[in-house]
Amino acid sequence: MSHLALALTVVRAFAANVRQRAAGQTPSSSRDLGASTLEIVVIALGLFLVAGVLVAAITAAVNSRLAQIN
Repeated sequence: MSHLALALTVVRAFAANVRQRAAGQTPSSSRDLGASTLEIVVIALGLFLVAGVLVAAITAAVNSRLAQIN
């Protein structure tokens, strides 16, 4: 899934949650059935950050090895 598609999915989920709250509805009347939208956003951002750090680390490692070859 591309970054844009992921961002749009998160925005749509957030907008649906906001609409439900504005209408006075709750997804579950008295019990929690799963993670809230905010929790999902935080988890997604954390995973995105970890992926970015891994890409940066791998890129740095490859570039340092490449300099040794030349």
